[in-house]
Amino acid sequence: MDGHKSTGLHMAARLGHSSIAEYLVLQGVQVDARNKLLQTALHVATTYGWEGMTEMLLKAKADILAKDSHYRQAFHYACCAGSTKLVIFLL
Repeated sequence: MDGHKSTGLHMAARLGHSSIAEYLVLQGVQVDARNKLLQTALHVATTYGWEGMTEMLLKAKADILAKDSHYRQAFHYACCAGSTKLVIFLL
């Protein structure tokens, strides 16, 4: 964890390291763990526009409706990232 209480999965999601994230999920890491801002790895992945990471998290059953401390869902961040593909994944 870092100062934002981000887990290794959050960090992998931020950097787009899908293979590391997938390994962590297979090892039993909680896919919907929250950081200090109540964001899940899915929030983080969509914020940075990582399509492969988002797809992997959705396959791992990430909570698509989870809201962060600003009451935003991953869909909101996908829209802000300007990625049509992410938006479609989340519909």
